[in-house]
Amino acid sequence: MQWEAAIKIDPNIVLAALPDPVLVVDQDDRIAWVNAAAESFFGAGSSSLREKPLAGLVTQDSPLIALLAQVRAQEFGRSDHGVELAGPRIGSHRVDLRVLPMED
Repeated sequence: MQWEAAIKIDPNIVLAALPDPVLVVDQDDRIAWVNAAAESFFGAGSSSLREKPLAGLVTQDSPLIALLAQVRAQEFGRSDHGVELAGPRIGSHRVDLRVLPMED
């Protein structure tokens, strides 16, 4: 479309502006990137969250950890709704989770 050529879209700006927390984790389940909503949710800035193990932010039996393992095993996105996400920094929250694989 012609209007797409006129608008320069930076995906980082779009992701950063989303009102929902977005995390990107590496192959070792360490945080590689977070948006501002994730910083707020976890009560820490991106520089202090980056490279931290995801398991340090949520409980070991977290549905987020389980969903991430399923996505890696099956190589397609999954979601779960109304699950309890808990951790030492965040307390306990009922959330919707969406986990998607990323291409290298």
